[in-house]
Amino acid sequence: MTPAKAQTVARLGFGLDWQYRDRYPQSMAELRTKYDGRLSHLSVVSLPSAGDARVFMDECARGLPVVHHLPGVAPAAPGGPNLELYTRLEAVSDVLDAVWTCEDIGLWSIGPYPLPYFTPPLFEPELADHVVEGIRTLHRLGRYPFVPEIPSCTLAVGRMSLGDFFHRVTDGADCDLLLDVAHVFSYAVAARRPFAQVLRSLPLERVVEIHVAGGYIDPTFDNRYLDTHSHSVAPAVIDLLQEAVAASPRLRAVTYEIGVGLDAGNLDEDFGRIEELLGQTDWTPAVVGPSGLAPAGAA
Repeated sequence: MTPAKAQTVARLGFGLDWQYRDRYPQSMAELRTKYDGRLSHLSVVSLPSAGDARVFMDECARGLPVVHHLPGVAPAAPGGPNLELYTRLEAVSDVLDAVWTCEDIGLWSIGPYPLPYFTPPLFEPELADHVVEGIRTLHRLGRYPFVPEIPSCTLAVGRMSLGDFFHRVTDGADCDLLLDVAHVFSYAVAARRPFAQVLRSLPLERVVEIHVAGGYIDPTFDNRYLDTHSHSVAPAVIDLLQEAVAASPRLRAVTYEIGVGLDAGNLDEDFGRIEELLGQTDWTPAVVGPSGLAPAGAA
């Protein structure tokens, strides 16, 4: 008698941007179908309304748990988080039945004026305390846990290290942490510090979600990493992912963020590499879906 085949556990989710829903190698709905049974959850950013969120739930999520990645609430902004936007986005989180909400700690704009490129915060104690107050406000007003994300760092300015800054933020706000290993890599490149050393300096005991995405080091400026999401995941970033999963005892989700510049072959190859790495661990996701149950195939 042939032994029953062990059930495959879906360990990896997609990070998607609603504004580019028709510009991926396939539409979002088609990607969801192609990877059916291999996805533990979805993360989505740039949903402008509850109506768009309902379309996303019907066409893409289809029962998978969803993390709501907020666009532009910005707890690090000089004036504090955009509470009017945050209140409006709560209606989107309601439709998604969001597991939690998250956002990179940094700046995309100053008031109404967009910056040329995402800018990380100044790594200073006063700014860390400012972010703490912003997160406390979001927790007080919101219905969903807000999880700050380690930002992409095209530069590293300030008296604090990345690790010291986020220890101060997460301790002060008593919050979980979203660890983007490509962003950790970007900081290590910008600060010219060993990759694994930077990773180990962070409050890994607070990590509930890990992001991984593609990018490359600028060939003419070797301490600038470009976090494009549209290139293959660098081998060093995969190494950081492996170490981060092993060192994050409260990890609940790993998200592969994809960009519109990826072709279907690159996307599938990287998804498979990450999926294989996670399959070699005894870690399983612990995200809860809209039905209140773990997704099919999850432990």
